[in-house]
Amino acid sequence: MFKNTTKDFYYNDDQQFIFTASYHLKRGHCCKSFCLHCPFGTTLEKFGLVLKKIKNNHLLELRIKETPCGFYDSIKKELKLMEDFEQQGIQDFFLKNKQNILKQHTSYEDKGEQ
Repeated sequence: MFKNTTKDFYYNDDQQFIFTASYHLKRGHCCKSFCLHCPFGTTLEKFGLVLKKIKNNHLLELRIKETPCGFYDSIKKELKLMEDFEQQGIQDFFLKNKQNILKQHTSYEDKGEQ
């Protein structure tokens, strides 16, 4: 098995080999495979971001491709990304699309789809 000394990849909980945004940036171009950590915006544009309510909490979990990537504090109105997702432009994407993302979350809540 490989030893990751460069932070270019990691293994997820299902033991899948995942390249980091750092790796993609070193490569210098998008492969159009909708990689989880794509720093070129391809995955964000295709899948967007989804908010999921955490039980009895003002924090909303932020997800891309069903994978948690951060949290949105609905009281402080702040976004906090997990370390592996900081180089992907998620912050800018969220701010640009914030109203639609929050509106979509509200409509899911109204339908009971949490």
